[in-house]
Parts: sequence; C-alpha cells; structure tokens
Amino acid sequence: LIYDCVCLLIVPVDSSSVNGTALAGFNSITQGATWTVTNVTFDLDSTDVSLLESAIDDAGNQYVVWANASGNPPSGTGIYYSMREAGNLSWRNPIRVQPESVKTAVFPAIVAGGNGKLGIAYYASNSTGNPAHMPTGSQWLLNYTYVSDARNGTFTHLQADPNPVKNGSICQGGACKWHNRSFGDYMGITRLVDGRVSISYSTLWGAADIETATEAPIRFAQQIDGGRL
Repeated sequence: LIYDCVCLLIVPVDSSSVNGTALAGFNSITQGATWTVTNVTFDLDSTDVSLLESAIDDAGNQYVVWANASGNPPSGTGIYYSMREAGNLSWRNPIRVQPESVKTAVFPAIVAGGNGKLGIAYYASNSTGNPAHMPTGSQWLLNYTYVSDARNGTFTHLQADPNPVKNGSICQGGACKWHNRSFGDYMGITRLVDGRVSISYSTLWGAADIETATEAPIRFAQQIDGGRL
C-alpha cells in the first residue's frame, strides 16, 4: 500500500524582505503521476530555515520537520514540525519539539509510526547562538523526542547517547570545514519491526574542529525501552 507523498520547498513570504519564510507543499495521491500545490501558510518568522525532512505515518498523515533559526544573525535554533492529516490539504500550525532547556538544536531526523506517532532525533545544546559560531566548549548532545500524539504535541524527551557527541560550532550548510562538519552529520533514524527506533549519527568530541580531530566515528543508538512507534 503506497500512501500519498509530499515534496516541500522554502519560499519567501515577501520577496522584498528576508524577514519571513514559509513552506510550500506539493502533494500527490497518485504515486507522483499528478500533483496538487498546497501552501503551508504559516510565517516562520525566520531568516534561516533549513534541513527539511518529511515522513508519512501508517494512517497516511504527512509530517515535515525542520530547523528554524530566529534573528539576523541567528540567536538560537529550534526544531519544529507540522502535520497534514490524510485527506486534508491544509497543514497544522508548527509545534516546537525540544524542551526549554535546549536553547539551540540542529540536524533533525524524523520517522513516523502508527497514527500520530513520531520519533525525532537532533543535536541539542544548552548554549544560545548561531550554531556555526557557538562559544568554545559548547557541548552537543544527541536527543530523541518520542511524539505519542502529534496533533497535540505530547512529548517524551530522552538523551540517546549518555555522552556529548560534538563540541564547539556546527555548520548547517555547505562545505564549511572549519565548523565541525563531518561525515554523517545528517543523522538517520529508522523504525524497527517492533516499533523501537535506531539512530545513526557521527561524533566529533574532544577536538577543536574537524582539522584537529583524530577520528569522527559513526555510531548507532538503539532504543531499549519506552514508547514505541
């Protein structure tokens, strides 16, 4: 069974201004043979929206997750998602994922399960600022948020790796080698047959930057217990 699919683009709210952006959704219920354009009409109030990822749950509901930086230059980055229920062309208002203790978050990855259930992984820091220019010594953790009810934003927040996985700055775009870019930065998350999740991610801990790192291993974290998709 193949449900409808979605493609998303970032578009300016006002072409004369950089102070607002929105998402445009292209939806197909014919396995890509025909498409319907649906605007995700909310204003993200941001100068930096990046790293869009999407997923479809078992009931055919569609989701998009992204990193949203506010201010120019950015003063912090949040992870948000929006939901489009099956058979509905409109998207729900975005919901912030990370708890208030997480000031900056980047590189979201999403996987869907049963009706309204999501798993979202991301790198999280309690320091505030542009991810590409974080203070020296800033620690990044691998966080996982289990969403048991996507419509109402019912969350369980977990730290998937007990140790920090990165430090300093993280560049979200391009080949900025001086900002802790490493193979596998765009982490992966998958749903196992029993509803648990497995996350693949890269680590770059203990080095000032990618040039001085002695290794950047790829790791896997697998859920043991807790809510399942």
